[in-house]
Amino acid sequence: MHQKNLLLPSFLFLTAILLGALGAHALKDHLSAEKLQSFETGVRYQVYGALGLFVQLFAEKLYGISLQLSRRLGLLGTCFFSGSVYGLTLLPLAGAAPSSIRLLGPVTPLGGVLLMLSWGFFMYLLLKKNTDR
Repeated sequence: MHQKNLLLPSFLFLTAILLGALGAHALKDHLSAEKLQSFETGVRYQVYGALGLFVQLFAEKLYGISLQLSRRLGLLGTCFFSGSVYGLTLLPLAGAAPSSIRLLGPVTPLGGVLLMLSWGFFMYLLLKKNTDR
């Protein structure tokens, strides 16, 4: 396993911790309870995405299969899902126009679909590897 492959999930963890601290300390006085809960959901799914990338990297090494597509779908899904949630909660604080914020709404479920595809493809490849023996 190349060290560079560990950089993206490590970066996701680092930024999730930073954003979680931001939400817990700096944003609690600026966001409604509902918006803060949404922000925390974005952080939680970013952590899930980082963990998922680590799992897939280790599974790739352990089983000798290429999970590059699955990892890319997971990374993209994490960025779309969490990134859009961050945008939906933080852009109003920055004074962004409501019309531009609404554009992010459909990105969140698209991110969720990409995450599901990532794990579905991962399962398919593991099952295929198991039946190819």
